[in-house]
Amino acid sequence: KNPQEYQIEYHIHRAIMKKHGIELEYWDGSVEKDQTIATNGSEDELDCSFPLPTVADARRYVLSDINAQIAQGIGRLRGVRRTEENPAEVTMFLGDFPVAAVEAGDYHLPTIAYETSIQSHLCQTATKEAMTVSVISVMEGGRICLQEICDAVNHITGNMKLSIPKMGRDGARNLLNKIRNYAVSLKVSLTEAARMLADKIMVW
Repeated sequence: KNPQEYQIEYHIHRAIMKKHGIELEYWDGSVEKDQTIATNGSEDELDCSFPLPTVADARRYVLSDINAQIAQGIGRLRGVRRTEENPAEVTMFLGDFPVAAVEAGDYHLPTIAYETSIQSHLCQTATKEAMTVSVISVMEGGRICLQEICDAVNHITGNMKLSIPKMGRDGARNLLNKIRNYAVSLKVSLTEAARMLADKIMVW
């Protein structure tokens, strides 16, 4: 949903709450990035790059709505049929979006383990693959060198101070082959295919 849709929904919610004697602050639809949001039962704070409402009541409403959608998605795994011996473990890659934000009400996701580290193997792989796609997307023509890709990716992770293993030639080659196959299927150049994948990653 875009901010305009949330603004309409919030004002309907605000009107309903007013009938029950609860006054919520007016929200003009304005949003702002880089707000600090408390998460994980107030144990952590996250600087969120996602645009969120500038008004606390509206921000709480939006975060609560999104958390409810995430909880519904997780619920499709039929966790009620799971036991301690057969748990349903869910890993979500949402960047710095404040899942289980305190403002949203942790009751939606009462057992969530919120982590901002990228120490898991899956997260490390996803991070390196996203960076590799981005590096290839800006390479212009000519023969693409695996070592150049590795050096560029490792330089980026070094500057960002990310504690993940360095990109090796084998990893770069495997990903390059995947992008090449994608390019062939779309009948576009390798760099154009990488740009398309990079755009998809940014939109997601």
